[in-house]
Amino acid sequence: MKLKFLLIILFVSFNCNAKYMFGTITFKDGRVQEGFIKSFMEKDIIDLNLSSKIEKKFNMDDETIKFKLTENGESISYKITDIKEVRFDYTDGTRAIYVPLPIKTFNKKGDIIDLKMILWLPLVKRGKINLYGFQYFVRHKGVMGTIHHSRFYFQNQNDEFAILPYEKTTIFNRKANNRIQTAFYHYLFSSCPEFYESNTERFRKVIYNDFTMEEKKERLRSEAQHYNYYQNSNNYRTIDNALKIAYNDISIFMDEFIESCN
Repeated sequence: MKLKFLLIILFVSFNCNAKYMFGTITFKDGRVQEGFIKSFMEKDIIDLNLSSKIEKKFNMDDETIKFKLTENGESISYKITDIKEVRFDYTDGTRAIYVPLPIKTFNKKGDIIDLKMILWLPLVKRGKINLYGFQYFVRHKGVMGTIHHSRFYFQNQNDEFAILPYEKTTIFNRKANNRIQTAFYHYLFSSCPEFYESNTERFRKVIYNDFTMEEKKERLRSEAQHYNYYQNSNNYRTIDNALKIAYNDISIFMDEFIESCN
């Protein structure tokens, strides 16, 4: 069974310039309210420097959202801590769901640490592993045009937080990277012990890049095929293709995990 994506998010934008859009708010206490909601992730192009926080640039850390019962009604604010999810159903039949979740990551020792922030996460797939993600463009100082990026968050279905992988990773610290990736694989898949134990060696090979020369060549060929498909297909820059570019091995293991551990 391949990953079944709940929605396709081309870019992180409501395409409405922060106008009110009809949607549904589900509260943590079970209440459901329909009305007009002001968007909180309006942009798809940002200027970024080394000190920038992606989430702040896209207003993903907004502590409240504004809501109206009618389009011309009075605006009221709801706190992010009171909301379970916000849903928008579009006229073309697509749907976008945003889930506010605390964010955690791994330190260089491979320990899970709290980033002390709650973000509005765009839901991509819901299941044993919930997947959140979005795509965006960045204008870098001194670089002509924009560069395309994607960002993903992962959540075991019983957790009340999401994991941002490798946030504290440095590409120049291989040992720290290996510890973080090992911890990440354990977090994602250890809830199904049989699957985790039977694939430990495969995880290790990926984490440590412990492949034969022929295997490495084949992996490079596969990555090139994914990239070319991602750039040239009619499904250009869909979120599932972006996942394969950013986390191809994780994507494959997730498919197998879902198949094996229902």
